[in-house]
Amino acid sequence: MKLSQQTLPDFLTRDKPYEIYDSDNYLVLDFETTNLDKGSAIHRGNRLLLTTYLSGRDEHLREDLLPVRHAWGDEFSQKELVEACYAADFLVAQNAKFELQWLSRMGVETHRLCVYDTMLGEYVRLGNRRGAKDLDSLCERYGVPTKNSLVKHLINGGVCPSDIPERWLEEYGIGDTRNTHQVFLRQREELRQLNLLPVLFTRCLATVVLADIEMQGVHADAKATKDEYESCKRQYDEAEARVHQVTGGINLNSPKQVAEFLYDKEGFAELLDRRTGEPDRTDAGGRRTDEDAICSLEAATDRQREVLQAFLAAKPLYKKLDSLTKLLGAVKEDDGIIYGNINQAVTQTHRTSSSGKKWKLQFQNFDRDLKPLFSSRHSGWLVGEADGSGLEFRGAGHLGNDSKIISDIREGVDPHLFSASVIYKTSESKVSKSQRTAAKAHTFKPLFGGMSGTEDEVRYYKAFRKKYHELYDAQTAWTYEVLRTGKLVTEWGLIFYWPDTKMSRSGYISNTTNIFNYPIQSFCTAEIIPISLVYFWHRARRLGLRLFLVNTVHDSIIAELPPDEEDIFRELSEKAFTEDVYSFLWRNYGIKMRIPLGCETKVGTHWGKGSERKYNREPEYGPETGDQQQDAGPMAGASEGIRT
Repeated sequence: MKLSQQTLPDFLTRDKPYEIYDSDNYLVLDFETTNLDKGSAIHRGNRLLLTTYLSGRDEHLREDLLPVRHAWGDEFSQKELVEACYAADFLVAQNAKFELQWLSRMGVETHRLCVYDTMLGEYVRLGNRRGAKDLDSLCERYGVPTKNSLVKHLINGGVCPSDIPERWLEEYGIGDTRNTHQVFLRQREELRQLNLLPVLFTRCLATVVLADIEMQGVHADAKATKDEYESCKRQYDEAEARVHQVTGGINLNSPKQVAEFLYDKEGFAELLDRRTGEPDRTDAGGRRTDEDAICSLEAATDRQREVLQAFLAAKPLYKKLDSLTKLLGAVKEDDGIIYGNINQAVTQTHRTSSSGKKWKLQFQNFDRDLKPLFSSRHSGWLVGEADGSGLEFRGAGHLGNDSKIISDIREGVDPHLFSASVIYKTSESKVSKSQRTAAKAHTFKPLFGGMSGTEDEVRYYKAFRKKYHELYDAQTAWTYEVLRTGKLVTEWGLIFYWPDTKMSRSGYISNTTNIFNYPIQSFCTAEIIPISLVYFWHRARRLGLRLFLVNTVHDSIIAELPPDEEDIFRELSEKAFTEDVYSFLWRNYGIKMRIPLGCETKVGTHWGKGSERKYNREPEYGPETGDQQQDAGPMAGASEGIRT
């Protein structure tokens, strides 16, 4: 199928698309709802009570005198609001995902909408700095006067808005709408001065898609879940019995009891912080008893080895059994459908994070061996996954303009063979499959500033920095820039701040690991993947496909699809992860990719299962505009392969 620009909304195809925010044809929204699960539209027990909205098109009036319209009633009583949404160039809201999901319940075609989220605007302004992003805090920061609202106190105290007098609630909604408008106007100007509107535009494009994904939920296969639960329960019972035999019956779920047993009774030495030499403790000051810490303990006696073996057999099984218990609950109570939040304003690198709803399962933290338990909710349908091939390695190659990384990607060099050959002191041609697998955990550690480990690992890290010295030189230059100015302005405009950066007498610069890491992780998983996600979703909606997205995990997207849409799923993915990224990066940021991007698609009955196809495409730009060539077919210049 020929995928043209006609399968995209105008705000995705124009040059400098972020300039849509210069328009005064916007609509400011605020909704009041009942308060189950914080009023989420996903909870079908909630109902819409009141909508308040303000149009920026009344230019003959002062901004503080623009009329705020309101409409009482449920989602089926909002005809004028729906028409106003379609007529605006973009919508403005504080935490826009909330309003978008209610608009979806109204029947609004959200793929026609562009938004400006003031919460995300503050997140973008802050960069990696911590700071409040709620509306009251934004009003204080931007000098917007607010009133001490009794309604706000009632709602925060758990009173349902449906029990609050209508006149009070109406005044409250109108006030929040005016405040959001004032914050938007002042924030927009500051972000314009900081050249951050392009970054915010990308974040807000993703918001519309994430709002839809959250409403879909993911589906756990009933039989697969029950079978895996029973198998894991048997294994855990055996492992737990062994731990009880070794320990005398301590509670494995009590960090205090585990710490006292391991460190006080059995005499294990605590792990030390490599930089300070002090014991590596939890944030609360407790001795570490997590799985990673126990894996790192060193056994000096046969007794200690016996203890470690017992703990290491039980710990991962306990974690897995906990997840399976929740999955099984969802199967029994909710037909296997699990909902969660995909959060955009939490991490310091700006990649998304997740938090669970009813079942407390995080969408972006499912263990790899649990993924095959997820299937489509529709009989006979498939699950498709698309991810960016070696994305952070490629992103690092671009940001560091490293000619060796670029040539390795183009020539299909396997970086894990290199790490294994150095760590195990052999030639790449003689690296075994098991050695390659073991080395994968170390391959990209130096990419993010990793320098410590065993003697063999440290030797590899040095070899990596030597082989890809142009990247290392670029990362070192970032570090000295931060040491000099306290901040780093990235190629796409996002600003990272480390004002406390200092050089020690030994020459070590504090924050080096984060300075090496954040730009690469952010560029790949907060820019490239959201762009891919957005383009895939919009094309699928415009084409009227039945498939729908159910999750995104850092470098991938996951969909449920009917069998007859497998080919178009792969084609959409390949275009979205390569051509569309090249085009958008150029038009929104003025960035020309220096390195080919790739996409791997896998389609089967369950997540992570089925046939796999790999695709790479070189960036191509027109000689005059620099824009991505659009006349070539989606497979032009590509290399691909399928394997089962």
